[in-house]
Amino acid sequence: MTGGLVLAGAPNRGRLREVSDVAFEALIPVAGRPLVEYVVEAMAGCAELGRVVVVGPAQLAYLTRRPRVELVEGTDGLVDNLARGLRTFAPDEMVVVATGDIPLLTPAVVSAFVAECRALGDYDFYYSVIPRDAILSRYPGARRSWIGLRDGSVTGGNLFMLRAGAALGILPDLERVTGLRKSALGLAAMLGPVLVVKYLLGRLTLAEAERRVRSHFRISGRAVLTRHAEVGIDVDKPADLELVTSILASRGS
Repeated sequence: MTGGLVLAGAPNRGRLREVSDVAFEALIPVAGRPLVEYVVEAMAGCAELGRVVVVGPAQLAYLTRRPRVELVEGTDGLVDNLARGLRTFAPDEMVVVATGDIPLLTPAVVSAFVAECRALGDYDFYYSVIPRDAILSRYPGARRSWIGLRDGSVTGGNLFMLRAGAALGILPDLERVTGLRKSALGLAAMLGPVLVVKYLLGRLTLAEAERRVRSHFRISGRAVLTRHAEVGIDVDKPADLELVTSILASRGS
């Protein structure tokens, strides 16, 4: 059985502080419920996942009343929290990782992502990538950071699947990647000047970027091109919160 991991330790120090003064982003209310509850509900409701570990503040202990959900107290570091969560799984266990700020996630979307990963073959890392049209056709008001590839514009998702031991083995590299995750040009520069030139000329393909990542980090991994827009809509600014609040309210969530 594949495990689940929800990263919910981010302190509320960014732009969301303008709309809520709670201490942690995971606790920001969205349509009457804390932000992270939607993510935990989606992960715990996915039949493909066994235990679901939430890494976050002690205030989230109530989430463990749900079957199969556990809490590991976190810090304010994203990669440190990832490591804390992954250490609770066996090294060879595959773990689906979600950030705690994608409240449109559903059990069906998590299940579909796991199936998309498995269909690509056996790898240590799977990273979600969503085409621009897949998001804007579903949620026209979404404002994302787009990466312009020869294949078309895409955005990085907030859902991953990885092998616990392999990820723990490259934590310094993951620290660098997360620091640049909002900068397509910065990520390209980290992978070498050829990718920078191709990216600036609009000639970089997803397959080329994927091959370079595998070579640079010496990992076995694949990008998962998914059309599930919910994976790519995170909440890190007031406009995002307004968008997801309206969507969830219309769902009756």
